[in-house]
Formats: sequence, C-alpha cells, structure tokens
Amino acid sequence: MLIGSYRHVVDPKGRVFIPSKWRGELGDSVIVMRGITAADEGKCLRAYSQQSFMKTFEKLNDLPVTDVLGNRFKRQVLASAGGCEPDKQGRILLAPKLIEYAGIGDEVVLVGMSDCFEIWNAEAWDASEEGFSAEEWTQALDVLAGRGI
Repeated sequence: MLIGSYRHVVDPKGRVFIPSKWRGELGDSVIVMRGITAADEGKCLRAYSQQSFMKTFEKLNDLPVTDVLGNRFKRQVLASAGGCEPDKQGRILLAPKLIEYAGIGDEVVLVGMSDCFEIWNAEAWDASEEGFSAEEWTQALDVLAGRGI
C-alpha cells in the first residue's frame, strides 16, 4: 500500500526518487500521467504500477463511443500517460510535458494514495494542506459516512 508523503528534489534531468518503501509494490515500471483533480485543487501528476493502472482504468475501455464526455476524459488522461522504469538509484524520469503541466519545480512532494501516488509541486502541496477548512473536513466525513467508511 502506498501511504505517507515524501519531499524530494527533482534533479536537472527531471528525475525524482521513488521512496524505497514503495519500490517493491510498484515493480519494474511506473505509469505517470496527469493527475485527476478538481479545478480548484491545483495540478499534480499521478503514478501507478502497471497492475494498479490496468485495474483502475479497465472500466474506461467499456465506455460506449457515444459517451462524448467520457471519451474526451479518457483521451485527455491517457494521452498524457507514459511508462517509466526506475533506474538503479530508484529514480524515475518525468516527461517535460508533465513537468510543465503540474508546474513541477526543484522540489516535489510524493503523496501516497493507496493504489497510486501523486507528485505535487512542493509549494502547491503546502498551500493545499493549509487550505483544507473545518467545513471541508465535515463535508468529507459526511461523504465517507455515506459510503460506510
């Protein structure tokens, strides 16, 4: 399970370290793509193991051709996806278009999301943590309670 958060420096080539605790679960290849966030949350990247990616997105293949919005979403998300093989030091190379999309600078925060992890610009992550109000906590708890969690 990918949990916790880790702050890392992005090297000049666009490589970032994967926490050693996560490497075994991710395997030999990581799929990195645009993050799926609400417009007001900011932009991040999401990274999946091959197995987790297939499990998460297999339902997209069932979309009918007539589902215009669903197919537009599928196109936008999957067009940005690409495989990365961690090097011997446990780093993955982020594509320049993904770095630009998420506003990745010199420092990132990797956030475990159970079956995947997100890669945030460190400043954007810090701002998002400060911006979670008591009202939003209450709303989130209501949603979770409605789902039996």
